[in-house]
Formats: sequence, structure tokens, C-alpha cells
Amino acid sequence: MDQREAIARDTRSQVTAVCADSSLTPQQKKQKIHEIRQGAKEKSEALLSQQQQEDLQACQKERAASRPSSPVAQHGGHGAGPCGELTPQAGSNPGGQAGNPGDENASKEGTPPQN
Repeated sequence: MDQREAIARDTRSQVTAVCADSSLTPQQKKQKIHEIRQGAKEKSEALLSQQQQEDLQACQKERAASRPSSPVAQHGGHGAGPCGELTPQAGSNPGGQAGNPGDENASKEGTPPQN
């Protein structure tokens, strides 16, 4: 358990560092965090036998069933990403405000876009 806790602490530290890295785009941060967490999962799983993993999962399920708190509160609220930013909702523009806003307004005014 001490080794698993050390892995968890190291993972949190790495994720915090990625979140603080302003040279990365949000997509790059998401990818790096995914890789960090995947590596941590593999390290943790390598510490336990299959039987120990099953016993641990059963214990975690039992503990979760006895807790009254909601998962939304535990993970920073609905839509919060790993760095605390809000994740895009379904139907939102995933590309952001790419392009020239002037072209968008021109096409709304009946002026054909320039090619």
C-alpha cells in the first residue's frame, strides 16, 4: 500500500506540473495527463497479484457503497478537467474561435466570403 501511495503522490505531482506548463495547449495537457495516469495504473497493477487486485476492487466497491457523497463533488464538479478548467459541453464548437471573425460577420450581412 505504501508503494501505491507513492505512485499516487508522484502522479499528482506530475499532473500538477503539466497543468502549470503554459507552453502546452489544453489538448497536449490532456494527452500528457492521460499518459501519466495510464503509466501509474500499470505501475500499481504490477505491484499486486490478480487475486490481490480483485480483493482490492471488492473492498473499494464496498467502501464506495457505504459513502453518502456524490462522485461529482469528488471530481471538482460536472465538466471540470484535470487542471480545473471547464471541458466543452456536447454541441459546443470544439475548434474554438478559429478563423477570421470578420469573414463570419460578412457572410451574415449577405456579402459572399472571399476565396
